[in-house]
Amino acid sequence: MTRRTSSSRTASAAPTVLRIREPGDILGLIPYLLGFHPAESLVAAFVRQRRVVVTARVDLAATADLEALIDQFELVADQVDTRAIVLVGYSADESVRDVMRGLADVIPFDLVDVLAVSGDRWWSVCCDGDCCPAEGQAYDIEAHPLAVEAVMAGISATGTRDDIMALTAGPPAAERDRLTAAAEECAGKVDQLSRRRRRRRVRQLVDRVLSADGPTDAEAVEIAVLVRDIGVRDEVWAMMTRQDAEAYVALWRRVVAISVWPYEPAPLAMLGWAGWLDGNGALLNCCIDRLEQVAPDYGLLELCKQISNNAIPPRYLDQIADQLRIASGW
Repeated sequence: MTRRTSSSRTASAAPTVLRIREPGDILGLIPYLLGFHPAESLVAAFVRQRRVVVTARVDLAATADLEALIDQFELVADQVDTRAIVLVGYSADESVRDVMRGLADVIPFDLVDVLAVSGDRWWSVCCDGDCCPAEGQAYDIEAHPLAVEAVMAGISATGTRDDIMALTAGPPAAERDRLTAAAEECAGKVDQLSRRRRRRRVRQLVDRVLSADGPTDAEAVEIAVLVRDIGVRDEVWAMMTRQDAEAYVALWRRVVAISVWPYEPAPLAMLGWAGWLDGNGALLNCCIDRLEQVAPDYGLLELCKQISNNAIPPRYLDQIADQLRIASGW
């Protein structure tokens, strides 16, 4: 499940307030709440005191298992302390209207509204009057006033979830032999270092690339090799904060882009963690999906899944940061 909180991009920035005035307005916001434009999706926007506090997305096909879907939404509702939701179904097939009508009849939440979106038109299945003509209401996401406000506030939406998933795929096939050779050569040197020296080296590398324009290929390969050692990985893990989450997302995107097996899992976990700290639940979930493909038993995967499944907000890090630093000896 993809989730994104409505918190600000950094801990110190003032939150951007975008006001919804009519049902169709939520459609202008959802891509920016999620971080991408949903397709073949069911989106639940959880509302408390007229504010969207968290947005959850699942594949539209998940509606076939209603019990599991409700269980997932119950976890989110418990975490954010509200049962008021706006449900939105997206599909190229207009039968999404029937899917949403069926959900409206059985889902055990306080439904603020239930919308069906197909192409460039939407319908409210809760509407009993003339507000929703049979042909639906036309809308244009890019031109919507709230979408414009979101862009002006610096809130972005990637094209689709597939575009975000592509960030986790690693290097193209044509580059893998070269990068594998580079990683093996680097590993031969790293293996000669004590753990203490590896930890010091990874701190130096990360500090340097964060203050520069990002790592070179050689630096990214070295970071990927170093963090295969869990003790070294935890050194970097403890360094990340909400304030510099965006910079760490950029760093780990670059490292993931050159990582080959067996050096993929740690950078993926670190990218997901940085995405969570940056309020980007979509990136966290894409990293989870990729880790389940390449390293389903990786230790940090379970923690990332718990964060996602329980919609734990990034501010939770403030409660555990000291524990992470003590555990890493940093």
